[in-house]
This record gives sequence, structure tokens and C-alpha cells, in this order.
Amino acid sequence: QDRTLVTSLSVRSKGHKNGDGIGRMLNVVNCHLSAGAAPERRLRQVHDALEQIRKWTNKATLTLEKQRNANRPSPKNIQKAEDAQTQHVDAGTIVCGDFNSDGNTAVRKLLIENLLEPEWREPQYPHVQLTSKQRRHSHTLVDAAELAYGTNVCDGDYGENFLQTSTTSARWPTYVVPNLASLLLLPLEDDAGTQLPRTQFGPQVAKGLAETLDLAEYCEFEMDRAFESIDQDGNGCIDQSEIQALLESAYVATYGRQIEEERDKFFTGFQSVTVDNPNAESLWGSFTSSTNSASLIDNPNDSTNTSNQTSITELTREQISEKLILVQQELIAATNSEAGVSVNTTAQGLADILGLVNFGKQEIDEAFDRMDLDGNNLIDVNEIQTLVESAYLSIYGPKIEEQRTRFFRGFQSQTNTAPTDPGNTLPTQSSLTREQFTEQLWALQQELEGGTEGSELAEVRTEADAQRMIRRFSPLLRTALDDIFTHFSTDEPNGSTLTPEQVDQFLIQTNGALGRGGTHIHTDAYFRRKQKASQPVVLTRQDWYGVFARELGDGNW
Repeated sequence: QDRTLVTSLSVRSKGHKNGDGIGRMLNVVNCHLSAGAAPERRLRQVHDALEQIRKWTNKATLTLEKQRNANRPSPKNIQKAEDAQTQHVDAGTIVCGDFNSDGNTAVRKLLIENLLEPEWREPQYPHVQLTSKQRRHSHTLVDAAELAYGTNVCDGDYGENFLQTSTTSARWPTYVVPNLASLLLLPLEDDAGTQLPRTQFGPQVAKGLAETLDLAEYCEFEMDRAFESIDQDGNGCIDQSEIQALLESAYVATYGRQIEEERDKFFTGFQSVTVDNPNAESLWGSFTSSTNSASLIDNPNDSTNTSNQTSITELTREQISEKLILVQQELIAATNSEAGVSVNTTAQGLADILGLVNFGKQEIDEAFDRMDLDGNNLIDVNEIQTLVESAYLSIYGPKIEEQRTRFFRGFQSQTNTAPTDPGNTLPTQSSLTREQFTEQLWALQQELEGGTEGSELAEVRTEADAQRMIRRFSPLLRTALDDIFTHFSTDEPNGSTLTPEQVDQFLIQTNGALGRGGTHIHTDAYFRRKQKASQPVVLTRQDWYGVFARELGDGNW
């Protein structure tokens, strides 16, 4: 599972087919953890592997309990279950493989100290949250290299300096090659700007925006299509009202399931609720459905219909009045409660959107008229859907306003601008060009998919991540990549593209075969994307850089 293999081994003596004479069990976790700037995934990979061992032990314990509690307990089966459970409880554990990291990492801390708190950070990734909850295990583990050499192998990098100062002829068994980052990449702090911009809407709303705009690959076609769908007046710019409409649609998409649930609860029954009962259930509670004066699916004349057999699709003025009185009771209960009962935000949103303060007859009649969009004196499912959507937009109005403003932040005004404050040096941005809107969509992708960064390494998960990594290429690396590109390209002058056949020649010379290695995976992905987009199936020099940016992001020096 996720680059780990967990198995249990034991030595069986000859002639003991039923398990007699089995030696101590040994659990082995063999892993090849993710490389690059993914410390949280490495931690998850190791923790999940140890969790598998715990589940096996728990299963053996449950099997033993089941045998002991059987209707006709079998001593033979009980003994067999006891032996199996003892095997798992007394088993030893080895965790081995390629950890793709060194020093004081979360993987090492979990393995050696049995516990990792959510607040702890790796020195190389001080801003990356490794886990949202405490991680622990019950195994007693020691570092094999520390045990063998009697030396702390945790502090620092075991590179060329170790080879010069150590009398040992071999490197540590946990070490493979020196860290080559300084030869291949410029430091992060020397890069222009800070981390790649992210929209910071939060994962739910960001996902809602992506779904509303139908963004999957964030390619040029999708970006243009998104711009055209938002530019409702067709003037070639996205203004504040168009962004407002986009964000409102995103919020409705984000909370669509909750909105549908609230809508459906409007159509629950009425007979079990007394309006003047101070202990009446919340509007959002469960009621016994009535068929007296509502429009129903199925046969409205069938007296056998019950709440389990019918579904109300329209509400009368009296039924809506009853629902709104329940909203009032819920708000009053929350206000008067000494226990600090919180107000149902949906109830508050409904009251705000319908202008309900005193919940008098006139207010409720006016609220009904606002809800009755088609004027037929009944409130149907679509009208309740519109009402609940409006209530949610009212609830999240301040957030939507803040995020609309944030959408325009960071751009110098080009058109339709005016200073909002004499002391403000930057004018207010009131519209976005196609290029600026595209920048915000790149930032949206970074929020949803962008890689993490450490003090030296950075994940490459998006095209923006790749371009940032390319800007960090050292002159030595860039020159080497240019030389190889020119060597295999037959274009003039100086080679401008590489065909799939030319890339294959390079892979054969470097890997000795086709179809293996990260370079093959990344070049093949580029060719597939270009073929899908009906573009020439060749690599440009910038594509070539992108291949190796992703290699470096994977930690493949």
C-alpha cells in the first residue's frame, strides 16, 4: 500500500503442518518512501504500515474472544486462537527500505520515540503540517545504524565531510549519495518573490470554484472557456459584479448537499408540532408527515399515505407560517438559553433574507409573498431551493465580500479605476484583464494541487511549481541540459525541439532501456498532453527543463 509492503514471517520446523514448533513471528515493513518535499506523505506511509500490524493483532484477539464465547466452545479451536494471538503479541518488527530522507525527520521520530504530536515540524520543512492528530505506535524500535556504530546518526547530513573525518572505510548503511542540491539548484531565498501565490479561499470554496468553472487540467482551453463564461457582458474584462456572481455560484456548489437537505426538511409534516409549544422541535428536526392540505407525489386521495409513502412538493401559506414560527422559536430558545445554545445559522439566515424580526402576521405574509416567485399562492420545491440558497449567501455574505476583494488584490489598476483613499498609493482595481484572471486561476490551482516547499527541496505538482523550479536551476545544470538537448536535436539552429524518437535515443544511452525511470514517465506525459491538445508531439527546450524540474521535485538527483 502506497510504496510499502508489510508481511509476517516465521520459521516452521519440519513435520509440524498444524503450526506446532513455529518460531517467533517477525513483522517486516519494506518500504520505498516518497522522495522530495513530501514529509507528510512519508510519515503517513510508515504510520499506515505499522497500523496494518496493529490491525492483524486486533483481529487475532477478536478471533480468540469469538472462540471463547461460542455457543459450543471448542478447546482445540480456543488453543489454536490463543497460539495465534500470542504469536502476534510477541512478534518482532523490522522497518527497512529507502526512507528518502535523513536527519531528524518525522519518520525517524515516530519510529524511535513511538509518538509524534501535530505541533512538531521537521527542520527542513518548518511550515509544513505533518499530521492533524497525534500519531503513535506500540513497537519498541532502535536505529540499526546507531546500534551497530554506537554513534548518533541523526544529526546532520552524512556526506563528504563524514568521509574525510571518519576512519571507517564505508559510508553509513543508511546513506547513499551526497546531497547534490547545491550543485543543481539555487537556494530558495534567492528566488524572486516568496512562495507561489495561492488564492487562500479554503479547500471547500476553492474546490467549489474549480467545479463551477469546470477546471480539471487548467490548460489554455479551460482558462479561456472559464473567462468567457464569467465575462457576462462580453467587454473583455471581469468586473466586481461578475466575480461576485462567480463566488456566489461557487458557494452554492460548495454547500449544495446541505442546501438540498435544508430544502427537503421544509417538506416534512406538520400535525405533530403545536405552534405555541415552547418545546416544539427545531424546524430542522423530524416530523410526522401530514397529507391534509399539501400537494403530494403519488395519489393525494389515498388515505393510506403516510410519511414513508408520500412526498410533499408544495406548501400552503398556513404551512409556511408554521415553519417560520418554528424559526422564531429556535432563535428565541438560543437567545434565552443560559447554557449558551448557539443559533442555527440557517435559521438566522432565513430570518435575515425574509426580513423577519417580530414574526408578526404581516411580516410572515410579506415573507410568503417574497417566496412565492410564480404567484400561485403555493411554495414549491424550486422556490424553497432559491430561498435556502439565498439564506446561505446571506450567511456567508461577509466571506464572499472579503474573497471578492481578495480576487482583485495585488494588481495595478489599468482601466476603470479611482483612488479610494487620498493616502492610498494604489488605486482600487475594479476589473481584471484576461491575463490577470488567468493568474488567479493559476493561484487557485496552487491552492488545490500545489506542492509544499522546504528549506531546500520543493514538490512539483503543478505547472507553476515546475516553472518555479526551473528558475532555480543552477548555471551548471542549465548548461548541461542545453548541451544534451542540442546534441540529440536535429533542428537548426542549435536545436529547438526533440521528437519522441530522439528522446528514446537519449533514454537508451542513459538508462540502457526504454520504459523505465522518472525521465521516461515525465517525457511520456508531455507527449500525451500535446497529442490530446492536437499540438505538435515534440518537446521544446522549456518542456525539457520541465521534465528535469519534476525529476528534482521527486528528489532524483
